[in-house]
Amino acid sequence: MSNLFGVSHLEGFRASLDERSRAAVSSAIEKITEVKKRGGKVMVVTGSGPNIHEGGYNPDC
Repeated sequence: MSNLFGVSHLEGFRASLDERSRAAVSSAIEKITEVKKRGGKVMVVTGSGPNIHEGGYNPDC
């Protein structure tokens, strides 16, 4: 399968992760799955900045 969310893409992404990251992804999948099985809702919050590596860190905030 070669579409954006195809199995081969996901497997390739997972294979590119180190063991610690694979474990974190697996843990997140398990937690999300359990919440959904109980009829719960899942919110995904993504975004960019201001991040320390972008120079946006302000310790006075």
